[in-house]
Amino acid sequence: MTNTTNKVYNFLIKNPDITKNLQKGLINTRALAILIMKQEQVNSSVHAVISAIRRYETEEKNIDSNELKNLLKQCRISTKSRLNLITLSRDFSFLIKTFPLLLSKINPSIGELLRVVEGRASFKILIDQSKKKELLSLIEPSKITSIVEDLAEINVLFSKEHVKVRGMMASILNELAIKNIQVFETISCLPEFIVVVKEKDIGKTHTALLTFFYE
Repeated sequence: MTNTTNKVYNFLIKNPDITKNLQKGLINTRALAILIMKQEQVNSSVHAVISAIRRYETEEKNIDSNELKNLLKQCRISTKSRLNLITLSRDFSFLIKTFPLLLSKINPSIGELLRVVEGRASFKILIDQSKKKELLSLIEPSKITSIVEDLAEINVLFSKEHVKVRGMMASILNELAIKNIQVFETISCLPEFIVVVKEKDIGKTHTALLTFFYE
């Protein structure tokens, strides 16, 4: 990928609202090329930038949009509020000792929640706010990196056919970005895709996805 193409693709990925309108034919490609050249400091001709935009459009159209829309319509959505996201040190000697204790305090039969996300540098747990005090009492304070309160999750359950189409998760995140909804975390355990947002945004998020799925 040339430097010009890379800059054009990065701009379009970072601006999903522009990309969406571009795909609908609502944006003048030449005007967009000039905007990208100014904002991304692209040292190429307008024609080269237009060509990169059109290549991006072609690649995006390779996704069967009708099939994607049909599969999104089959999704089921559920929500849960009053959640906390706790980031812990990824110290396995600590986790081996502590994680079983945390699990023992969660009762899924009454709807209590514990979701886990692991990265190379940290280990995160998403829990009910009502369990915060009890679970924190089991964790060494020095192992806690951060705590984010007043969160909510929106759980999107895909149909079994989701493996046949690429772009389902990306399309959901793009739509939320267009609606200016901040995503604090995503958790993927397909066919479930979970998006964590501020509790105050859960209604807006739910409405945005319902509209997106069934428009």
